[in-house]
Order: sequence, then C-alpha cells, then structure tokens
Amino acid sequence: MNEEIFELSEQILELLEQKKYQQLKEMLSEMNEADIAAILMEVPEEKLPLIYRILPKELAAEVFVNMDSD
Repeated sequence: MNEEIFELSEQILELLEQKKYQQLKEMLSEMNEADIAAILMEVPEEKLPLIYRILPKELAAEVFVNMDSD
C-alpha cells in the first residue's frame, strides 16, 4: 500500500474519532475522486457510510464509481 494513502486513511479515521466532520469534509473536498476512493479502500467498512454522508453528493457519487468492487 502507498504510504501516503495509509497516512491519509489514518487522518480520516482520526478526524472521525474526534467528530471533526467539517474539517474532514474540507480535506476530502480538496482531493480528486480517484484518490479518495483509494483511501477509502483502506478504511474499515463500518466507517464508509458516515464518510459518504460527509462528502458533497456529486463527489460521493464520483468516489463510488471509482471504488473497486470485491
């Protein structure tokens, strides 16, 4: 796994844990959908619904399209 992706996924989990949702939204909104999708592949599955709710609708849809299906 790419070290940068791992670090970003850890930051996302930390922001979720601290309930800093606005900061998380701002951070993710500055990224492209392919990078967000790669990061979310490393986040525990139970956290994904909350992250998707935080994302703006259009960005969430674009991220979903970029997610690998297992």
